[in-house]
Amino acid sequence: MNLRHVWLVAVKEIRMAPRGATFVILIVFPLLITFLIHAVFGDLFTPSPRLGIHDQGSSAVVELARTREIDVTVYETEEALRAAVAAHDADAGLLLQADFDSEVREGLRPPLQLFLSSEASDTDRLVLSVAVVDVIRELAGHPSPLLVETVVAGDGATVPIEDRLMPLVVLMAVALAAIFLPGSTIVQERENRTLQAMLVTPLRVGEVMAGKGVVGFLLAVVMGLLTLLIGGVSGQTVAVLVVLAIAALMCIQMGLMLGAAVTNMAALFSIWKAGGTVIFAPAILLLFPDVPEWIARLIPTFYFLGPLYEIVVHGASLASQALDLSIGVAISIALGFAVAGLSRRMERRLAAG
Repeated sequence: MNLRHVWLVAVKEIRMAPRGATFVILIVFPLLITFLIHAVFGDLFTPSPRLGIHDQGSSAVVELARTREIDVTVYETEEALRAAVAAHDADAGLLLQADFDSEVREGLRPPLQLFLSSEASDTDRLVLSVAVVDVIRELAGHPSPLLVETVVAGDGATVPIEDRLMPLVVLMAVALAAIFLPGSTIVQERENRTLQAMLVTPLRVGEVMAGKGVVGFLLAVVMGLLTLLIGGVSGQTVAVLVVLAIAALMCIQMGLMLGAAVTNMAALFSIWKAGGTVIFAPAILLLFPDVPEWIARLIPTFYFLGPLYEIVVHGASLASQALDLSIGVAISIALGFAVAGLSRRMERRLAAG
């Protein structure tokens, strides 16, 4: 195999692929799905409650409020504070008189004005009201009389739905980039007889498939990483990249096998729909924690989805997932031998016309 030929094919793929509508759809679709999931189930569009404050003196309430899980904005005048609340630039507005702190510490009950926006949610109103009361109790030197302990009922293994959907979204991004895209471009070139024309050049079919595989591999890693970043995952970068590399390696072998075995786009779509159920099964099974894990282990894609889930969701180390990842690498190598055999068979068929 001539590496220079592989490089030329890869460069050609990089230049030509973005011109096709299929490429754009395959790239945009998983990112859009990731964004929507994070928006619906995550906190992308749920900012902290916003409290506006006008302090007529130099109250310690302002700094105490900044230590709470709320956004605090100080306004210079009462009119500016009222306008901000009316315009829903703040969910609530707190007006503090000049001698507020001293009267609180003396045990007096100074007037406290809290303006609430008509558009603020009930949750934000409750959070801000409790935060203001808690701050004033701290200012008065009276700690909260309650210590709230949160206890999860059941087995305690609660995982947010957004986290359980993560493997499915990542697999979608990786599979579209590494399986469907290379497979479909090979089939299209067979239908257009482009591959047959290349047989009169020094290029070999195996080099063409390797070049497409390199591009699909890199694209799959990038797409997987982007979906995780959009989903708010940013830790354990090295471990995540290793898992994504193994995922891309396995999926690219599947994509090249698909392109070498199928002769037309109709058949490719049929196989993609039928085989996709199996490929995506481990990600779907992860949505249901009560399903025995051994079922998912029967499917090759589990051996990168499982480690990815453990590392990203449960904070597992890369070393703890070494066995499953090693199995994933072994499966990828075995698929590579199958790709080599199918490539040689396809070249013979193309040469025979």
